[in-house]
Amino acid sequence: DRFQKEEVIFEGKRAVRFSSTTTLDEGLFTVSFWVDPDTHLVLQSETKMPNLVKGQPDLVSIATQFRYNEEPPAGIFD
Repeated sequence: DRFQKEEVIFEGKRAVRFSSTTTLDEGLFTVSFWVDPDTHLVLQSETKMPNLVKGQPDLVSIATQFRYNEEPPAGIFD
């Protein structure tokens, strides 16, 4: 599916949110990214997979601590 784009305020600053929802066997799967419109760096990513029977998310994953222009720690990709 295609990503929807909207300008939002994220933690008091301008940002662009890209989100997409697709149907999987388990229900609706939604992924969203908040991006700085000037630097294009990802500010936050969020993944949701709701349970249609319960009507609430079974899985929610939020990442906010992205690090750019740094060497990864030794052994991280071993």
